[in-house]
Amino acid sequence: MKEHATALERSKQASRESAAQWLATLEAGSCSEDERREFIAWLRASTFNVEEFLRIGALLHRLGDSKLWPERDVAALIEEARAPAPVEKLPVAGRTPVAGRTPVAGRTMRPAAETTRRWAMAASIAGLLLISGLAWRFYAARDVTYSTLVGELRSVQLADGSRMQLNTHSTVTAEFQPKERHIRLLEGEAMFHVAKDSTRPFIVDSADGRAVAVGTTFNVRADSVKTTITVVEGRVQVSGFAGSGSGSSENISVSSGEQVVIARGAASAKTFPNTNIVTAWTKRKIVFENTTMSEAVAEFSRYNVKRVVLVDEQLRSRRISGVFASNDLQSLVQFLASDPRIEVKADDSGWSARLRSAQETP
Repeated sequence: MKEHATALERSKQASRESAAQWLATLEAGSCSEDERREFIAWLRASTFNVEEFLRIGALLHRLGDSKLWPERDVAALIEEARAPAPVEKLPVAGRTPVAGRTPVAGRTMRPAAETTRRWAMAASIAGLLLISGLAWRFYAARDVTYSTLVGELRSVQLADGSRMQLNTHSTVTAEFQPKERHIRLLEGEAMFHVAKDSTRPFIVDSADGRAVAVGTTFNVRADSVKTTITVVEGRVQVSGFAGSGSGSSENISVSSGEQVVIARGAASAKTFPNTNIVTAWTKRKIVFENTTMSEAVAEFSRYNVKRVVLVDEQLRSRRISGVFASNDLQSLVQFLASDPRIEVKADDSGWSARLRSAQETP
């Protein structure tokens, strides 16, 4: 778990360094179309990238004021850029047009001297950020972070041609080497459609275990206590990370339609789940089959900021079956409220539900 937390922080640091480098590239005024497309792809790869680019970009905009540069301590400015802060929207007006393009009417072009000065400032920020960690180009080439917010789903085409679908509130890092393709699921859930390459195994690590494939489709979900691996097509080799007890690292071959759970370094016996239910999230659906109400509410909580609180143990243990839209928590609330024996009340954080007594039931 500590290794995964370190990897997450390392990914955030890489986003900071990359953001400064991209600012220097874009401010130079000679950015090519290929570089612009690469920049957009970098932004789409991770919400960390967007946040850091906007934060450092806002700082750079303020550095254009001669009262702030160079009188303020540069190190203090860099620390300000790296510190958590609300994301600010970058101003559009005043940016240097790409060479060969017609300036937009009403938009003033920056003198060359100002462009050079601002580029130098961006390069200075990039250089100072790089001093504090590994080089940006090392991370950009070898370790890319992809993430989603609560309720967000994302499909990513990986560098090897594989496709990855990220579920809500998930973070992964991808590192591609000549002899292996390595994914680390730091939190959340992902579906992998692996491009076949027998010379480079496709490896997915979580805090609990490892799945290795060559060309297949499988789903990996990691929470605080276990990792669940479900194979949709093909075959995957699964092993647990022994630790904190008598875990086993023996490989288990998991075939299409099978599922294993790895907890505390040991893999469970294979089961045969309904894979359509496991992968329903890719279509923004949640499917319940004789599921306890407490489990249903917990599943909805993965996709929604608001919450439903079940007050009674008897209500929590009730069973529910049905298909819901993952981003429509209101549908679950309506389902509960449709039962005259259940009282539902709204509050600031969401809703609470309790069973009415026999005297209260209409």
